[in-house]
Amino acid sequence: MEPNLQNENLEKSATFFLKRRWWRPLYYLYFAGIAAAVIFLYSSRQNGKNGKSQVTTTTQTSSTTIPGETPTEANELSESSPEASLMKPSTSGSHAEETKEMASHEKSKVSSLPAADSKFADLISPPAAMIAKGKSLFIDDCVACHGANGEGDGPAAAAFKPKPRNFHSAKGWINGRMASGMYKTLTDGIPGSPMPPFSSISVNDRLAIISYIRSFKGFPKETDSDIETLAEMAGN
Repeated sequence: MEPNLQNENLEKSATFFLKRRWWRPLYYLYFAGIAAAVIFLYSSRQNGKNGKSQVTTTTQTSSTTIPGETPTEANELSESSPEASLMKPSTSGSHAEETKEMASHEKSKVSSLPAADSKFADLISPPAAMIAKGKSLFIDDCVACHGANGEGDGPAAAAFKPKPRNFHSAKGWINGRMASGMYKTLTDGIPGSPMPPFSSISVNDRLAIISYIRSFKGFPKETDSDIETLAEMAGN
């Protein structure tokens, strides 16, 4: 059989796809593409497994103790991390509330007093400087009638009736022996008696005189409520 005739017979017996010679390269490219896709998918799958293994190894390494570091230090570091601070129950809020409550309790001891001016609260336990100032004022303004020791026996006492107040006696106090009553007496005087008002001297000076007189023995202890009354009387 001639070669050309043999090729024609082969062409006729070939499949439809292979009858066209110029399609044959595309046929090979088609299978080459399938093979490349299979290789690519297999390679991607292997890379994914390797990446997951590396992440797991890194996590395990970070959870281990650093060489040379004690377990306690490692725990402290882990507790100081942001994640640990989120998971750890916060006690700062309750602690702040307790501190605030304690501060309010301590402040209430003073806030019940006239907080606008501590000079009134000082009468509960007068400082030495306040008593010394009161003594100086007492000598200048009160000794002539009440005497150097406050016993009502000053040089001018003999000319007065009734006699000036003896501060060491608990009897006959018209406005009482508490600081508020004494302040009222100093400010308004006692009508019908030789005791004149001393409203012309400053509030601080009046309080200093009161603190000195109340330093004598036998005076009742000053109270918060009386200090509040005194502050209201003084216009605070």
